[in-house]
Amino acid sequence: MNRTEALKLLNINKSNPSASEIKQSYKEQIKNYHPDRHPGASGIVLEVIREKFERIQEAKDLLLSMSVHSGQQANHSNQSSQQHSSQQQYHYTSSQNEAYTGLPPSGTWAHNERAVHELKECQRFIERRQFDLALIHAENAQVECPNDYELLTLKFDVLGHLERHHRIETECNEWEKRYPKLRTHYQHRLTLFIALRSQSKNNLALNVINDLIDREGEVPALLGFKANTLMELGHGRKADIIIDRLKIIDPTHPLVQQRSSVMLVGDTYVDKGGAAQDACFICILLECIFDCL
Repeated sequence: MNRTEALKLLNINKSNPSASEIKQSYKEQIKNYHPDRHPGASGIVLEVIREKFERIQEAKDLLLSMSVHSGQQANHSNQSSQQHSSQQQYHYTSSQNEAYTGLPPSGTWAHNERAVHELKECQRFIERRQFDLALIHAENAQVECPNDYELLTLKFDVLGHLERHHRIETECNEWEKRYPKLRTHYQHRLTLFIALRSQSKNNLALNVINDLIDREGEVPALLGFKANTLMELGHGRKADIIIDRLKIIDPTHPLVQQRSSVMLVGDTYVDKGGAAQDACFICILLECIFDCL
């Protein structure tokens, strides 16, 4: 943090405020962001409040330390601060360039006051389950920090509540083009899989889940997703192989438990109770026919 940022955080217009002015501005700003004043806050909102609280404290400490210096010492302090700021900017730019060829940056919204405000509003509407309004604020926050992946995942959550799975699929694919490493990102690919399954695009979903299993190994949750997708495609025998594997890895998995109550007829699972009733009906029908003969 440099001097300019500290002055802005404390809402001080003077370039060289006195120690008393710094302390007074600090008191006015900090009272709105103390975590104790927000007992009902949760999730993103509480994180934003704590971040702001810590930065205001840091700004006060920085300005007070600068205020005790004068003349050459003050100039030297300013030069060091500017050099430190330049180094920070260099590392930030470098990290951005590295992220562009790999994973997108996350958490940059915490340093953007407008994005913080929009996130608070988004969280407020999520808690009220007014997801259409929450989406507006999530998108506004994303305009402020267009490359922040945390904002994208928040928007995906809201879109999921609105059942706008096609939009999730479209944006997943767009972000993978911008950041190719997302194609190996577990949560991102799982989000894409769920969006595809929700649209009954089961062949595409199966490709995604197979890729995840190849990279992550036989994770029970992934095997369960694959088995369910195969059943949706009518590949009961292939699904049964996966369920047999699940029985070894995770005997308590719901699919393993359900398997005992069904039987595989061709490529389709049939409820054993219903099959037994159908079989009895056929036997009775045949018996009646032969009696008549």
